[in-house]
Amino acid sequence: MATFSTFTKPNSSASVSTHSKVRTAPETVVSEESSKRNILRKGKSGGGPKGKFKNNLTDDGSSVLVGPKPTLDQGDPLFDVEEDENYILVSGNDPVIGSPKRRNYDPEYRRMVVGPKLTLSEFKRRTITNLEEYFSSEDMNELSQSILEMECPDYHYEVIKKSISLSLDRNERERELISKFLSYGYGNELFPMDCIGKGFERIFESIDDLEIDVPGAGHNVSVFLARALVDEILPPSFLTDPMVSSLGGEMVAETIRMLSRDHQYSRLERIW
Repeated sequence: MATFSTFTKPNSSASVSTHSKVRTAPETVVSEESSKRNILRKGKSGGGPKGKFKNNLTDDGSSVLVGPKPTLDQGDPLFDVEEDENYILVSGNDPVIGSPKRRNYDPEYRRMVVGPKLTLSEFKRRTITNLEEYFSSEDMNELSQSILEMECPDYHYEVIKKSISLSLDRNERERELISKFLSYGYGNELFPMDCIGKGFERIFESIDDLEIDVPGAGHNVSVFLARALVDEILPPSFLTDPMVSSLGGEMVAETIRMLSRDHQYSRLERIW
């Protein structure tokens, strides 16, 4: 006769190893001020930058994996100035807050002017007026300021041309004033050397008309040119430039003869 043995069903809790640990899911905390959820790691403080999250909550637990953000000194190239709470944005070393001065801004029309602020004809007219006042006052600083206030540095070569041409039909006093002003303007960077050279080139181009109005104008232009080299506002190489020799012609040749004479430098200093 067959017999049947009985057995008991093992308890499901017994199948779990006593050495295994039960891992619980991290608690989820919902911030009252935001709809984002932050995960709170039990037994660990937040790994994010200090002060970035309230109650030391991490954003997604990434700081647990990569570690806390290192603190950088201000001298470090990777230092981000925006992380510093105490900083003020400034422009340069100018303590005055406001827009910088615009070189060619016309306040009357409230617009920027492309190129020189004045037309060439208007600049010439004002330059003649300023030179006439200079012949009376002999104030080189006032004349210099009047030229700067026109804000047309591209036309400064015209000051060289007009000042010399206006003095040709005047006395030696006015010509001496012009020679002194050219040296003064060069020393104050009002007239760069290339600007002075361009001004003489313009005189060479108009010498025929000047000779009609003022006979002997070519000789006086040669003296002005020689004085410019003695005062060192033009280099000696200016006389050997092919273009200058072509435009100046006899005036350049006469200047070279003046400078080749004995003791001519000391004499040219008092030529007028």
